[in-house]
Amino acid sequence: MNRVRLVFYTVLIAIIPIGVVSCIRENGLLREAELLMETDPKAADSILFFMQEPTSRRDHAWYIVLKSLADCKNDRIITSDSLIRTATDFFGSLHKNYRAAVAWYTHGCVYTHLGNDHSAIYAFLKAKDLFPDTLVHYYALTEYKLGTRYQNMKMYNQAMVQLMNSSINADRLQDTVTSYWANLMLFECAQQLGEEEVSNQFLNSILSRQDYIHEIFSDDTLFDGTRLRYYIVGDKGDYSLPKESEYPLKASVYLRKGLYDSAYFYYRKALENSTYMYGRQILADHLTKVSVLMNNQDEAMYWHEYYGRLSDSIRIAEKTDTKDITDLQNVHLQELTEERMWYRHKRFMILGFSSLLLFVALTLLAYMMFKNREKKRIILKQEDLLNMEQEIRKGSIAILESQVREQSQTNPQARTALLNLYAHRLQMGSDYFRKTNEYKSLLSAASGNILSAEEKVTAMAALEQSFSDTIVDMQTEYPGMDKEESLTLILSSLGFKNELIAELFGNVTAEAIRKRKYRFGKANPEFFALFR
Repeated sequence: MNRVRLVFYTVLIAIIPIGVVSCIRENGLLREAELLMETDPKAADSILFFMQEPTSRRDHAWYIVLKSLADCKNDRIITSDSLIRTATDFFGSLHKNYRAAVAWYTHGCVYTHLGNDHSAIYAFLKAKDLFPDTLVHYYALTEYKLGTRYQNMKMYNQAMVQLMNSSINADRLQDTVTSYWANLMLFECAQQLGEEEVSNQFLNSILSRQDYIHEIFSDDTLFDGTRLRYYIVGDKGDYSLPKESEYPLKASVYLRKGLYDSAYFYYRKALENSTYMYGRQILADHLTKVSVLMNNQDEAMYWHEYYGRLSDSIRIAEKTDTKDITDLQNVHLQELTEERMWYRHKRFMILGFSSLLLFVALTLLAYMMFKNREKKRIILKQEDLLNMEQEIRKGSIAILESQVREQSQTNPQARTALLNLYAHRLQMGSDYFRKTNEYKSLLSAASGNILSAEEKVTAMAALEQSFSDTIVDMQTEYPGMDKEESLTLILSSLGFKNELIAELFGNVTAEAIRKRKYRFGKANPEFFALFR
């Protein structure tokens, strides 16, 4: 018996150092890959490719994040979000945490590669809320990526806000590359909005960074000799990839070697193993091109038609998705609020249960209360800093808008752009208000039902909230306009008659409402035509 114990302890003593060393080595390789990801993504990818997958759940989730990020940065074919989803599920979205934030950022990058802008925007919004510190490289990248998705959906004003924030953060971090791209996208957005003077400012900023352009457009070879040996010869050893990643990888390698038959075979295999519509569309496009290279016109025509059918299906699917980006943002904010409320409720229950079980827990409770006060103090300080940053960024956007407003006095094009901005804000306010219960109450009143005094007050408050930007625009165009006059025109733009508007205010007649609208229309017909 003693002999057995001796052998057992001897083996245990021998195994423990091996496990510790292995764990340290895994963490070291992950850290090295993380540091190389932005400067040399191919080198980071090679480290991840040859290292053993970590055994701990946390390190394995982070390995998946880095692997998915490497796939995106090396422009590898991605057909599904299933892999990165396991990482975001692990890190969650409840607590501010750097790794959780980067995981959601990477999820957004994957959705971008899949052509799913709605899901990408949702993921990037999640990432922004999870960063404990905004002065980090990936926060600036998240703002940039979010801006490009808004731009892709032709939401240029929202895109400019995010891209401006990204440029400011990148400049503070001395991140010339991200700042360059942000300014390039800002230039394109300003041109789309017809803001020539503003676009020229961004163009000058771009041209001032010409010395760094070669760093951005460097040679990008995706596969090295070692990887070719592993995936062409088949000598993979202990290294393997999921079929959804392995087949496209093999196809890409064979395509670069000019082995079109083999490339065609593995693209077919990849298609058979892909269930994601956007991924299948990408693979169908590759099969079309390979068929052309093989001089197989029949196959090329077949895959081209298949690509077209998938494209039609995607367009139909996107059309059936009635949620716009504003709704998506509201859903995100609602989820975030619910998650934090759930967390606070759970914490309260745990503390209450512990205090009932253990009297000694009172000491622990006092300690936790102290820590909570310190935490709240830190959070308040962080919020103050964030509010300060937001004010700075709002100021930057306000300067750009004021420049357009100044030019609008002499430049018809700039005036048109400004009126379009007013119309856009009015439409956004209308869309938002039409979804409220207060709008339904006004419709009911228009049909003959009588509103209570409380319902009238609530309706006016909802109008002010929904059309806050438009009210500011009115006061800018017509200094001295009071709140009642602004709401009169807004109610008129919603289609409500003078009699109902007079009833809502209670102190004027329908005839007075009519004269008020006529007076404003005569004073500034171009602007007030927006409210007819």
